[in-house]
Amino acid sequence: MKTLSNISSIFFTLLIIASSLAANAQVSEAYVDEGIKKYETGDYLAAVSEFDKAVEYDPKNASAFLYRGQTYYRIGNKGQALDDLAKAAQLNRNNYKAYYHRARIFFESGDYEYAKNNFTNALKIEPTLYEGYVMLGKSHFGQQNYTMAMKAYNGAIKLEPIKSMAFRNRAVLFLTLGKYEKAIKDYNTLIKHSPDTAGYYFERAKIYQLLEEHHFAIRDFTAAWELGYESEELLSRRAATYVYMDDFERALKDYESIEAQFGADDDLYMKKGQACLSQGNTDDAIRAFNKAISIKEKKAYYVMLAQTYAQKEQHEYVLDNFNKAIELDPKDHDIYYQRAVFYFDRRKIANALADCSVSLKLGDSKEAYFLQGKCYYLLNDHKEVCRSLRKAAELGHSEAREQQFALCYE
Repeated sequence: MKTLSNISSIFFTLLIIASSLAANAQVSEAYVDEGIKKYETGDYLAAVSEFDKAVEYDPKNASAFLYRGQTYYRIGNKGQALDDLAKAAQLNRNNYKAYYHRARIFFESGDYEYAKNNFTNALKIEPTLYEGYVMLGKSHFGQQNYTMAMKAYNGAIKLEPIKSMAFRNRAVLFLTLGKYEKAIKDYNTLIKHSPDTAGYYFERAKIYQLLEEHHFAIRDFTAAWELGYESEELLSRRAATYVYMDDFERALKDYESIEAQFGADDDLYMKKGQACLSQGNTDDAIRAFNKAISIKEKKAYYVMLAQTYAQKEQHEYVLDNFNKAIELDPKDHDIYYQRAVFYFDRRKIANALADCSVSLKLGDSKEAYFLQGKCYYLLNDHKEVCRSLRKAAELGHSEAREQQFALCYE
């Protein structure tokens, strides 16, 4: 009888324990629900407190660890987030969300190997996880494993042929591989499904710009702008495209829009000056170059000013600006060459030869040797003409080679 009594006592004890555990589990789930509500309102610290209570009542509640891990990530505690998500995966091996969210943290930390492994585990559990394929592709991309990245993106597209994320990432991959036409095809698909997304037009325009398909680039830059993609980069790229098309008037309008909406730096004034110069508007070009110099002195700006004043035959200003460029970089052989060209055009041969000599001491230049030969030709110094032309020809100057045959091999 005592044995039967003991068994009965143990049974009731176990029943009480089981009942208590069930009650604790229910309480734990209630705290999880409250934590989720706090999380969704953005009150992350309060959410952590609720999830803490859930874990206290039921240390095996995988959902509590899952959501607390996500909440820790939101407040910037990545280490604790990874620990909680690992615990969630340990408690429930079929919890693909735990692997997926761990993978996201590893990915954002640049740890593509761990990210890749965790995304793969998530997809083994949930093979229809579209975002999992996309992020797996991005992880492979981060490791420059482009073949596997392509495979993952294609897997995502096969699952969801209308969603944009995989197409956009695959377009970037095609662009990286230099497969521009295929990248354009993916952007065509994106635009077809989301014709009001300005960014897609902007990205496609940049590819057309690379391909030098200027009219298509302008079309897409303009479409992106009209859809609200109002960025300095867009205007700058469109202006550069207009310059390639020799449409300097429209380029200047874009430069002026940049100045009005985003402010101007020295580089912008330099581009404005070059556009004005291409239009033959030397006065506005000079004003723009001077504005660039007022922001930052650069030798290139002084050289451009010198060349612009040369067009106006204002020789004093030409030499003044060449001298300032040389002061900024006295070892730049090209500045001496440019000044030598100015002297040669005005038949100041001695000055031109002196600058050619300095230029060539600072660095070999086929153009400087050729100009030196032209100077000696005007001085009737046949020996030096041939020596200079030979040097220029050796450096690949085609006209110098022709002149060498004409003048030196009689």
